[in-house]
Amino acid sequence: MREFVFTIKYDRGIDPLTDRFIDHPSMLAKSLSCCVTNRSMWRVDRITGSNEALSALESVYLDTEHCNECFGGRNCHSRCD
Repeated sequence: MREFVFTIKYDRGIDPLTDRFIDHPSMLAKSLSCCVTNRSMWRVDRITGSNEALSALESVYLDTEHCNECFGGRNCHSRCD
């Protein structure tokens, strides 16, 4: 098994979820597990930060109208159930 790390830099206004991380730079998200099958994909994330930061993130993260898998949300054809 190999581990890799990468950094994505973006401008404010591209994605509402990532904007929360700009607003709260001490907040950190880490994917602990990601599993993909022919029919589905799921992952387990660990997100840490202040209560204020997590509350700000929660409103966007749990919004079923916004796909958290696609940066920017444009041309996303995902279905959230």
